[in-house]
Amino acid sequence: MLIAKLAYRNLGRNARRSLITGLALALSAALSIAYYGLVDGMNAGLVHSLTRFDLGHVQAHAPGYSVRGVLDLTLPEGDAALASIRNEPKVVSASGRLYAPALAGAGAHSTGVQLIGVEPRSERRVTELHNQLSAGQYLDDEPTPWPKARELSAEESAQDAQLTESESDKAAAEIEELPELGSERPAKPGDAAGAPSATGEPAALLRNALSPRPSRPPNVILGASLARVLGVNVGDELFLSAQAKDGSAEGIRARVAGIFRTGTTGYDRVRVYLHVADLGRLVHLEGRFHEIAALATSPDDAPLVAARLRDTLAPRGAEVRAWSELRPDILRMLDLNRAGGVLLAVIVFIVASLGVVNTMLMAVLERTRELGVLKAIGMSSGRLFAMIVTETAFLAVLGASAGTLLGLGLDLYLVRHGVDLGFITQGVSFAGVGMQPVVYGAVTPGGVLWPVAILSLVCVLASVYPALRAARMQPAVGMRET
Repeated sequence: MLIAKLAYRNLGRNARRSLITGLALALSAALSIAYYGLVDGMNAGLVHSLTRFDLGHVQAHAPGYSVRGVLDLTLPEGDAALASIRNEPKVVSASGRLYAPALAGAGAHSTGVQLIGVEPRSERRVTELHNQLSAGQYLDDEPTPWPKARELSAEESAQDAQLTESESDKAAAEIEELPELGSERPAKPGDAAGAPSATGEPAALLRNALSPRPSRPPNVILGASLARVLGVNVGDELFLSAQAKDGSAEGIRARVAGIFRTGTTGYDRVRVYLHVADLGRLVHLEGRFHEIAALATSPDDAPLVAARLRDTLAPRGAEVRAWSELRPDILRMLDLNRAGGVLLAVIVFIVASLGVVNTMLMAVLERTRELGVLKAIGMSSGRLFAMIVTETAFLAVLGASAGTLLGLGLDLYLVRHGVDLGFITQGVSFAGVGMQPVVYGAVTPGGVLWPVAILSLVCVLASVYPALRAARMQPAVGMRET
């Protein structure tokens, strides 16, 4: 108690110097807490963009689909798997999806795209893509009405075989008419390649019987970059051509219902969303899912939810993984960001500790005679050492307390208003995941406690040298100082 009382009084003997040192520590702590809050906010925003625009928190696939992405590699018992995932207590919602590569064309423009079939009603509870629309509206909950297909009659089957043989002969003739490599002979005007097809209308009738077109173009939504490439806007039509499960080529006209902008190039440039039932009819995968995405109560619950679902669905031939397993690169980036925050805090506090060393060293030098007298009347070197360290600890406590309050104030400002980087860029991207130009902060226990703990440790270490100098002082030498 005596040591603490002496240390407290010593700080007040040069109040201005103690105040300046305390303010430096408080400012360092406040800026470190605010920086931590910004890093935590960026990490949370990155996870949010990754999971709420695409992945969800947990996904289920057929084994090997994530690597091969083959069209017919769908989930076995997809409806039963979807029901099991929805029954998991920590799952908020789950939605089935289909994927298919396709060629999209509009007017004179065409490009490769990825078709994604979703269940709009449940997808809205898993992802937030419907909130990223820059024009138009989201997909309808109900799929487009498609006429039922029918089997071919015996006569139609014979006609189909005849047309197939005719087309095969025509293709062989086209190949024969091609000039040899290195030959300068131009193609003749009457070449088979330029001849009109005689099978167009009959083939279309047979195709329509097997796979009739819908009564109206299905609605689709696509990214802003893709819409710009195709030159389409809301209400325009585009043509989608894809390969069905059986290898046949399928095509359909679709209507642009909405245009979204996520800031992630991979989404905005190549993705076209439509109802899962429409895509299922187009590629002959009705009622099947390539993927089930689930939203858990929190991203932190995803590993636990994935482990539980793995026990349930693995025997049924499904792979279940959390977002952190699907994108380990993002998880490593989050760890790197946190490590960078700790490193920066250490650097800031080391700089601030130089002020502490200077303050305490000056205090020791100014009180050399006084410290000599204290040792002469019986104060041990250990108690003298403890007194100097206690003075520093008081400074650290006062600085950390004021810095914590100021830092929390900055954190709350960042949580509410964020930092708008729009004057630098319209959006930022980390590991291919786009984020909005406004970066918001977040308040976490670690973001407040880590800077305070580092500040206290650095201050105590900074007081060791002045304290040792005082403790090793010879009483007679100190008392001769004036």
